[in-house]
Amino acid sequence: MANVQITQLPNASAITGTESVPVVQNGVTVQTTTAALAGAPVLTASFLEVSNSATTPNSRYFAVGSGLATTDGGAASSFTVSLIGALANLNALGNGLVTKTSASVLANRTITAGSVGLSVTNGDGVSGNPSVSLSAGPVLSLAQATGSGMLSLSSNVVTPRQLTGTANQITVVDGTGASGDPTFSITDNPILPGTASVKVPLGTTGQRPVGSNGQIRYNTSNSEFEFYENGNWASYGTGSGSVTSIAMTVPTGLSIAGSPITTAGTLALTYSSGYSIPTNASQATWDAAYTLATTAVQSVSGTANQINSTGTTAITLSIADNPIIPGTTAIVVPKGTTAQRGAYGDGSFRYNTDTTLFEGNLNGVWTSFSAGSGVTSVATGTGLTGGPITSTGTISLANTAVTANSYTLGSFTVDAQGRLTAASSATTTGTGNVVLATSPTLVTPALGTPSSVTLTNATGLPLTTGVTGNLPVTNLNSGTSASASTFWRGDGVWSAPAGGGDVVGPASATDNAITRFDGTTGKIVQNSLVTVADDGAITAPQVGSIIPFYFANQAAFPSAATYHGALAHSHADGAMYFAHSSAWVRLLDNGGPLGTPSSGTATNLTGLPLTTGVTGTLPIANGGTGQTSASSAFNALSPITTTGDLILGTGVNTSGRLAIGTNNYVLTSNGSTASWQAPSGGGVTTFSAGTTGFSPSSATSGVVTLSGTLVVGNGGTGVATLSGVAFGNGTSAFSAATGAEIATAIGATAVTNATNASNVAVTTGSAATNYLAFVTATTGNLPVLTDTDLTYNATTNALTSGISGGVFS
Repeated sequence: MANVQITQLPNASAITGTESVPVVQNGVTVQTTTAALAGAPVLTASFLEVSNSATTPNSRYFAVGSGLATTDGGAASSFTVSLIGALANLNALGNGLVTKTSASVLANRTITAGSVGLSVTNGDGVSGNPSVSLSAGPVLSLAQATGSGMLSLSSNVVTPRQLTGTANQITVVDGTGASGDPTFSITDNPILPGTASVKVPLGTTGQRPVGSNGQIRYNTSNSEFEFYENGNWASYGTGSGSVTSIAMTVPTGLSIAGSPITTAGTLALTYSSGYSIPTNASQATWDAAYTLATTAVQSVSGTANQINSTGTTAITLSIADNPIIPGTTAIVVPKGTTAQRGAYGDGSFRYNTDTTLFEGNLNGVWTSFSAGSGVTSVATGTGLTGGPITSTGTISLANTAVTANSYTLGSFTVDAQGRLTAASSATTTGTGNVVLATSPTLVTPALGTPSSVTLTNATGLPLTTGVTGNLPVTNLNSGTSASASTFWRGDGVWSAPAGGGDVVGPASATDNAITRFDGTTGKIVQNSLVTVADDGAITAPQVGSIIPFYFANQAAFPSAATYHGALAHSHADGAMYFAHSSAWVRLLDNGGPLGTPSSGTATNLTGLPLTTGVTGTLPIANGGTGQTSASSAFNALSPITTTGDLILGTGVNTSGRLAIGTNNYVLTSNGSTASWQAPSGGGVTTFSAGTTGFSPSSATSGVVTLSGTLVVGNGGTGVATLSGVAFGNGTSAFSAATGAEIATAIGATAVTNATNASNVAVTTGSAATNYLAFVTATTGNLPVLTDTDLTYNATTNALTSGISGGVFS
């Protein structure tokens, strides 16, 4: 065959058939078929097209995702990939923070400080991360503050504060506010400051409250102090009576002059050499206890029946109406000299350090209380028999000529001592009331409502209904400095109030009055009639105003030496006491103590103190034990005679001795009584661990030891140790699972869907040479591949190498 060039051959039609043709493969001429050539890929993995072409089924072509678009310039021109939408907007923005304002719009943003107290550094983020800081001022000071407490603002500095109370006067719970709202209350056994007096609640007899032992008040009906003790209201006298001789003895440290007094005279009490009056706490201590810093307090509460609290930023604390003073020892009332008495009117109460006696303002006059001791002789006057009594005795009314009888509209003769010396019945006829019109003597009359009357000596006048008008301002410090903007302080001065805040109150109020809340908002207050003077005097002139001094018994009293001058009520013996010369002295009252008589015969005696008024030991025959200690007393009454004996009930409210039983016997009940009996059975004789897999020791008593491995059927594993993934078939012991067993347990679907590839971080490129990444399938978890033959310039958006011939379509 002549030499013929390929170009000289005729054009071929579609390659089909199975004819053999030569080809050069890796430098060697080999044979193949036309069908093999027709089925071979054309321009395979190394060829890239602009778009998919049917003539090159195995080629790759360009496609872009969200935010990109392509532009085909045609043959002999460029193929361009461009940014669109939000990405194009981002590429055009300047430096700084960026926010997306709509689906395809981005905008630069800068963080700025929008209020006082903040500052921003690097707000656009160009030089570094934006930093928002607190600027100098209260907010920064608050952030830097440490500890717990109320917050006080001073010169833009916030400082934690703690609310405290004066010792022995005010107790504060949660003063920092860290655990809850601060609560103020009167301290147990408070010491009331001042040298003038303390004014207790006062009112008429009809205005008495429901009694509670330990209460004290001033009765305006009879102008007397009265105490509620042993379930009754009792008035205390001021030394009046028919005693003809009064003597006084005093303890070490005191001297008495003018004793005894047989008609009239003065007992002068002075301190012996080396003794002096104890000093009081200064007024400044009391004032400082109620000085609170201006803080951002949200809520301050007071203990019920003790302290009222009003206000939120400016807090006003006051003693509640008719306060109940807490504690079990005593309170210390104001004490001072005679010259230091205050001018607070009826109901004032204090301890006089000149006379060393309690005194009260009764009916406008300061009067000392009787202490119930010191009388050495009681004489009897006309109409009385039995005197004089120097230790113990009985005073009786002397008989007159009047015989015991009932008299009808009788005619009576009464002597100067008030005794009936003659009596006879009048003769009456008819029915109805009898009126004696000439000079009648009326005993406790009810006059009704007379049109007019002149009272020259009247008691029991009810202030609420029998008196009209107001107490003039001039009766309080002569009205000096009194005005619509001042109030009456506890130290007897008209003064303008200090402080501020959003508390809303009445147009006017009582000077020195304790403030009360009006409603539940905590911002509206109202006036009250209870006042506290600067020296601590409490004035509570309303119905049921009381201050209790209650203790269960004398043993509960505090130290008389510590609370010199204090009052205390003992509920056990229904009596009032006051502390004097390191001892509690009982106030004289009905049924009170007679001191320490040298001898006497008690025929009807109550209140005998067994610890101090009786000596000796009460025998068993008299209901005692005949012993002086608890153990000895028990042994004296116990039927036990031998070690190990038991006390056994032998009947209703009776007992007897059960002797100790025989060794190894046990205490047994037969349903009626108890006795010592031999045990009825033995210990463990057999033991089986069943099908658990455990083997017990041979012991039948004491400790039984188990060994072995808990089987699967009893909730165990059946093996002692195991390495690998535990595998069980439901009945046999656990074993280490094989790969096939793990695959079976997990399931084919779970294994097929397992992946180990991770996401690839994508960033914007800027280099001149970049490689295109692709995968080998359209679904699944596949590796990311690249082709180094085809490169792309990110700056010019042009393909720079790897294309050698071919047509993009």
